[in-house]
Amino acid sequence: MISIRLSTLVLALLVSVSTLAQIPQPASHSTPKHTAQPSDVQGPQRVYKITQPSDPPALYPSSRRLVVTPHLLLVDSYDLPARRYVAFDRSTGKELWHKENNENKVAGEAAQWTLVGVAHNTTANEMIVLQRSLLTRQEQGAYHVQTATLQGVEARTGKVIWHYPLTATRRVDDTTPAGVFGGVVVMTYAQDVLTDYLGTHRHVQENIGRVDFLDAFTGVRMDPASGKGKAALQSAAKQNSSPLAFLKLSNPYYLLHLDSGALIPLPVSGVPEFPGRVSKADVTARYVLMHLVTDDDGAGHSQWPNYLYALDSSGRKAWQFPQTLIYPGTGEVSPEEEQRAYETIEHMLVVPDADMVLATGSRHFLYGLQASTGKVVWQDPPGSLGVLSLAAYGKGAFVLATREGTAAPDLPRSLGYIEATTGRLSWLTDIPSSQHIVVEGEELFVVVGSDRVYAYSCPQLLEASRKR
Repeated sequence: MISIRLSTLVLALLVSVSTLAQIPQPASHSTPKHTAQPSDVQGPQRVYKITQPSDPPALYPSSRRLVVTPHLLLVDSYDLPARRYVAFDRSTGKELWHKENNENKVAGEAAQWTLVGVAHNTTANEMIVLQRSLLTRQEQGAYHVQTATLQGVEARTGKVIWHYPLTATRRVDDTTPAGVFGGVVVMTYAQDVLTDYLGTHRHVQENIGRVDFLDAFTGVRMDPASGKGKAALQSAAKQNSSPLAFLKLSNPYYLLHLDSGALIPLPVSGVPEFPGRVSKADVTARYVLMHLVTDDDGAGHSQWPNYLYALDSSGRKAWQFPQTLIYPGTGEVSPEEEQRAYETIEHMLVVPDADMVLATGSRHFLYGLQASTGKVVWQDPPGSLGVLSLAAYGKGAFVLATREGTAAPDLPRSLGYIEATTGRLSWLTDIPSSQHIVVEGEELFVVVGSDRVYAYSCPQLLEASRKR
């Protein structure tokens, strides 16, 4: 009798294990699969020194944005009122030119520079496209856009090659540069509409579903139906590594097919099926992957979730992650369910060569998801790292992080490399005071402190890691 019961139990266990093996489960790492310990053996190939302006240092933030091209390194200090652009020769580290916001001679006026994008063409020329706005100070202390122009700035010299005036309404520019793709500047148009809101009239800007195209090297408008216009758009699609462009600066959002000039309107912020605003969007050949933020600055809404939303090339929803959004403190779910299921996504990065998306969240330090389906392939637990920045390279990504489970500014920072399909993490080197990383070609650039940028060789970093 005992032998029968034992054999029955063993058989049941075998069946149970076999059944579980057939159910696909994302790999969950009890601890991140780290290899090697960080060291400083890999020094930077070049160091770019950012000369501090003569203005009060408090006006200039330590956080900076990098734009890297095949020939240029552009450093953007992007907090007003002290926006400042510094251009370096990428190969030598020599400063070439700079532009910065400044108070004009006329009291109460200031000039503001905004980066639209960098243009490239087949002859390896580069043009920086900037928007220059003349601001006037209002009685309340806020600035108002008085006039605005697009300017094509020669990358090597900083010389302005062309100007294109932007029309402005009482509230905002109704001609909005939406980005630079290849050698084409894309602009959207909006109209000032008077609406009734809760019994009061107010002016709002509505996109009228029209785009214009400028030659980024001459500032001349292009006809997308002409032979020259078609060739320019097809070249832009090729240089963009995708026929798709997401026009984030329009309202509503639009998906632009660069190869044809066709516009597809996308869901608008505030629609129940599409809550939130887009903080980042990456495109592949077939998909648009967006990071959305639902916090609307309302009281207690800072903990509202961020999530991922994917669209196919026709503008239809492909997937969403997490599938269920939990809004803390709203009472929509029980406290127990809120504690168990709440998740918010903090960073997103598409790794095109692996067809994967990397995301950091509050419940897991990192997720690896399939870009085409949103399926979670692997996930790591919280508290492992504090991720500050991600940059795709090959079939993985470099990660700048702390090892304390939080991205607090006073913690040491280390550089690592993650294999996108497995989640395997290899430490490479420590980089004190680092903030942000960018990969362009075979080089990795790191913002360090408020006055330096380091350049590393990606192959050398990974080769040194393999040899340890």
